Amino acid sequence: MLAGGTCLAALAALGIYGQAYADADPVNVQLLSITDFHRQFAPPTGADAELPGPNGEKLTVGGANYLAAHIKKIQEGQENSLLLSAGDQFGGYPYESWEYLDEPVVEAFNTMGVDVSTVGNHEIDLSLDYLKRTVDGTCFGEPGVDSCFDDSTGKRFHGSEFDMSSSNLVNAKGELQYEPYVVKKVTTPDGTKIPVGIINGTVTGTEKMNSNYTKEYKTTDLVEAVNKYAAKLKAKGVNAIVVNVHEGAKPKNPDAPYNGCEEISGPLMDAAAKISPDVDAIMGGHRDGRFNCSVPDPAGNPRFVIEAGDRGNVVNEMNLALDPSTGEVVREESTSENHAVTRDIEPDAEMKKVTDYWIEKGEKAAASEVAKNSGDISRKKDDSGESTLGNWAADINLAASEQTDGGKADFGLVATESHKGATSLNGDMFFAKSEYPGDADGRVTAFEVWKAYGFGNPILTVPLTGAQIEAGLEQQWTATKFAPLGVSSNVKYSFDADAAIGDRVNPADVQINGETLDPAKTYRVSMLAYTALGLDGFAAFKEFKDFEKGPHDQWFVRGFLKDNPELTPSETDRVSVK
Repeated sequence: MLAGGTCLAALAALGIYGQAYADADPVNVQLLSITDFHRQFAPPTGADAELPGPNGEKLTVGGANYLAAHIKKIQEGQENSLLLSAGDQFGGYPYESWEYLDEPVVEAFNTMGVDVSTVGNHEIDLSLDYLKRTVDGTCFGEPGVDSCFDDSTGKRFHGSEFDMSSSNLVNAKGELQYEPYVVKKVTTPDGTKIPVGIINGTVTGTEKMNSNYTKEYKTTDLVEAVNKYAAKLKAKGVNAIVVNVHEGAKPKNPDAPYNGCEEISGPLMDAAAKISPDVDAIMGGHRDGRFNCSVPDPAGNPRFVIEAGDRGNVVNEMNLALDPSTGEVVREESTSENHAVTRDIEPDAEMKKVTDYWIEKGEKAAASEVAKNSGDISRKKDDSGESTLGNWAADINLAASEQTDGGKADFGLVATESHKGATSLNGDMFFAKSEYPGDADGRVTAFEVWKAYGFGNPILTVPLTGAQIEAGLEQQWTATKFAPLGVSSNVKYSFDADAAIGDRVNPADVQINGETLDPAKTYRVSMLAYTALGLDGFAAFKEFKDFEKGPHDQWFVRGFLKDNPELTPSETDRVSVK
């Protein structure tokens, strides 16, 4: 880790390098890159634990304790070393960090010694304020109960010890939300400092992703932002410049060796062809790719373009040789290598204390009671495709719409199955004791409900015409599958199972709040962004022209249950078959 960071200011004096260094050996700065950690404390299992090796073998990899151990091993003997994250340390499946507002990830990254992180799309899933709170360490509600939990040392959460940066994340007014770059100083043998500029960026289009979908912020063109700030850094006398962005690429062959560069394609490679020659290396993320390339910049000079996998399975080590007389990178003397985070070394003891603490704390929270149920609320469907869990989730979506600017929607719906992609219903809330720790008859645990509904999506309220709603209902059927839509309790409709696909629902048989569906009328409909964007195969719904963003699914459910802790399965009388 390098001492001292500079953002935007106090750089004027950094552009002068003594002639005495003209014949001196290059000064090495080691840059380590990790990306898309996704809250992965425990070693992953199954396919996520496998990494294709250079000779076709499968390596067992991953786990925060092993990641920290490999990082320390790679850093041994290095005077100038920086650890960079290319974003998405938040987001993903593991429960414990979600439960504690990603404060566990921040502690882990502080412990690991991360110096700089770019803002990934998942860091701002919920809001700009969510990330700023974790960076600044500010509390809301009751400290230790609602936020600012005690960490593994017994101290109150204090925020990140690393710089958060993005050159292209702006609010609705177009104002940058973070410093666009960070400057760190490399120490020469005689103690002189050489600046290294790190320009960071967020994947363009984040605001339109299903886990973010928002009007609160937007991401500008990544290449334009990078080139703008590369020129600014160069003008300030910073001659060693690297890019650390949450955008990536992938090899054509998913089993390609993790340290190779064969048939790599994607937005990062497209951007690399346009990013200024003033940039000496590019580190990416987001696409979960694993590659280590050297490709020509626009001036024809080779530079490294890399991506270090995901969930802590790879660390990239880049050693840049700096000319002490100019502060420029001597590219031909620089190296880059992807390292597999294997489990054949001793896990890091310091990180193990952190992960053990939070995993145990998460397990206790997951086993806690959040509600009681008087019967099964499950995915089991009747002949009409209706289920008690689908009904409950549709009712949840309708209730969530009350937090939008326009107030309560006309009705809510949920895709109980998908024609493509994922589904938001992934568990059941049975009355009988389940396999979940802490469960008992009639008891609903925090993990049980977290698993049952939601996958980190905002609940949108969108305007749709009656004709578009009818089209969406018709899209429940294809030639190969019936993917039912759950509807809220104020909706009743019937369909003709023997009619032709695309003609099974008659608008006259659809009742919303006791009134017949009017094809010409516009209704406000509440659903997950994933469904509204057509990602689960209901293309009719993505025709909306505007939207109101409500709360995120799992967060809303948690608050909803505090006020409504008694769950009763609905009657399955909302949909009928003629």
